[in-house]
Amino acid sequence: MAEASGVPARRFFFLLLTLVALTIVVSLKTVGAILVFALLLIPAATAYQLTSSLRRMMAYSVAIGVLVSVAGVLLSFQFDLPAGPAIVLLATGVFFFAVALSPKRAPKPVLS
Repeated sequence: MAEASGVPARRFFFLLLTLVALTIVVSLKTVGAILVFALLLIPAATAYQLTSSLRRMMAYSVAIGVLVSVAGVLLSFQFDLPAGPAIVLLATGVFFFAVALSPKRAPKPVLS
């Protein structure tokens, strides 16, 4: 549909794949595999629980990732913990909190 509108969708797709691959390669050397995969998946899954709009989901995901990373580093500094596990555990806690309060999981009214 995008290509029919004149948007070069294939180019954007491959650009996005390239940028994600570069991000993963650089991040793996910096912080380790588990933290990279956790920071790719958990903020996105948390944002998915909070909205259905792709634009909002991307913004929420970035915000959650940054906030959890900064808070995890601060917690690790305060309590003398390793930074990676602190960030992952904090992100996981935020995810479960979002699942518990998710509007997608709200009980639907019973129609009689």
